[in-house]
Amino acid sequence: MKITLLLLSACVSFNCFAQRFETKEINYRYVQFPLMPVKGVDNYNSTVLLDYEHKNQALRTAYDQEVAMHEANYQQAMQNYQMELNAAENEYKAAAVKYLEEEAKFEAIYQQAMRVYNRAGGANSNLVPPTKLQVVKPVKRQVMIPSKMQATEPYYLKVYDTEKIKNNHINVAGLKAVNENALQIIVTLKGFEKGNAQVKGKTTKSKNSNGETVSTTVYYGSVQGKHAVHIQVITPTGEMIMDEIAVGSGGFSTKNTKQFKTRQEAQNLINQSSFLRAYEDELMRKNMQKVGNMLDNRFGYPIKSRKAYVRLFYHKKMSYPEYQIAYENVLLAYPKLNDLGQRAEVLQYASKVIESWENAMRESAPDDKKARINKKVSRFTCLMLAEAHMWSDNFAKAEEYIAKMKVLKPLVNERKWLGSLERLLASRKKRITAYNQAN
Repeated sequence: MKITLLLLSACVSFNCFAQRFETKEINYRYVQFPLMPVKGVDNYNSTVLLDYEHKNQALRTAYDQEVAMHEANYQQAMQNYQMELNAAENEYKAAAVKYLEEEAKFEAIYQQAMRVYNRAGGANSNLVPPTKLQVVKPVKRQVMIPSKMQATEPYYLKVYDTEKIKNNHINVAGLKAVNENALQIIVTLKGFEKGNAQVKGKTTKSKNSNGETVSTTVYYGSVQGKHAVHIQVITPTGEMIMDEIAVGSGGFSTKNTKQFKTRQEAQNLINQSSFLRAYEDELMRKNMQKVGNMLDNRFGYPIKSRKAYVRLFYHKKMSYPEYQIAYENVLLAYPKLNDLGQRAEVLQYASKVIESWENAMRESAPDDKKARINKKVSRFTCLMLAEAHMWSDNFAKAEEYIAKMKVLKPLVNERKWLGSLERLLASRKKRITAYNQAN
């Protein structure tokens, strides 16, 4: 029994050792077709509009009104101040006259009392020496000088250079920026909108050199903002085929500042106009990138990158010439996928690739480990065939080979490629169908 098991193990090891493979990584680029192709239209014309300058004007008007109001109040207060100042001066003068009169009267009374006192013997008499009645010296009433209230100038939304935005962000891949027979693309920026702004604290615990647990709190600013972008696309015949807010631009996002030791430092930063301006610029750039990607996705022909794999198989007693032939033709076919003008050559070489691998699959014997096209070879060949059929636009065949591969239970690394292939297949099938229907 032990001998039999050893012999079986040796056979399996020899079989595994006898069949080996080499995986070739293929990096190439391909043209992605549009989701919403427009028949006979290869040009586009774009316009960028700002739909928030009226907001700035309203802010300026309100600010100017507040400044004027504070100035008017100040001037009125200054008039009142001068009147109060004059009144205080007159009050003081009247009080001073009265004071002098009272002072003179009390002085005369005092002098008379002193004469009586002295005639009676002064200090040798039994009389109490007289005292002079004191009069409170008047003090001029103080009038506070008014101060002018200062209006806080609002944060004005940045007025962007629309031509610069258009040139930097609206470039539909594969289409020409020509006015004749063109898609009319109108991009309207709705303006930065500030949402909730607050300072938050974050406490962490750590051990000091004595092994004691200490808490450390840091503070950072958290500000919400959005900058909605409206997109309209009109065909040369005047049909509106897109009229919506760019995905991701109409909702608030959050920007956190760096961390500070004190709450006030974080508060000071989010109160600065320069911080809001940088955040506004950041949102505008991100949203215009989304707009560019959206336009490419729906109407353009962008060049995308892809990584695929081709596997060559070897065996001591068996040969796999069709896999070498397929690999050589893959190297001729896939690099041409980035040029629609070479479509005929792509199909020519891809057909040879498919023919080679399908000839091999006719020998597929997944249940026979010793077969030339065993389960391991069959599984990977299905994956390679699915990719080749996809680029030949034979989507039914591509889906068929993906289904076959799943039955053969792909390994972890194969599932990763399979997942990306399924996503790309679904996208390409949808895009090519739309293209064929439009043309």
